[in-house]
Amino acid sequence: MITKLELANEALEIAGLVSASNPATPEMQNKAVKALERSILSLGRDGVYLGYNKSVDMFSPDYSQDSGISDVFVDDVIKYISIDICEALAAPFTAELKQMAHKARQNLMPLTVPSIPQRNNMPAGAGNRRGCTFGYNDKFFNDKDFIDVTDNGDLDITI
Repeated sequence: MITKLELANEALEIAGLVSASNPATPEMQNKAVKALERSILSLGRDGVYLGYNKSVDMFSPDYSQDSGISDVFVDDVIKYISIDICEALAAPFTAELKQMAHKARQNLMPLTVPSIPQRNNMPAGAGNRRGCTFGYNDKFFNDKDFIDVTDNGDLDITI
């Protein structure tokens, strides 16, 4: 597992804000870890749960705390939070970094089946009960309704 400070430092490197000749200051690291906290919590709001160990106090997070993020997601998390760290430090970011972060977010999003809204003629509850023995008296639930087309092509509807 990787600590929160290690995640933040990797994101600072990807964003191009630190290097071997230009190390991160404690203030940069503080803002980066806070941005990490906000970013991961916003992913949770969107339905992405990575097993992140949330800090007790978001405004003074423990840098040495294990992030709880699985190694499978670490690379995408680092790329995703790099944009938020740039914004927290008021540093410009490139279009390439933004595209990389967007791809990382897409990789982190769960695959979900979109919900289909209920049609108006589908039974939806007690308001559609019409006094029949099994609840609904609707074309979707009534076995007696059928369409019969005879051999000569005339349409015969029997109810």
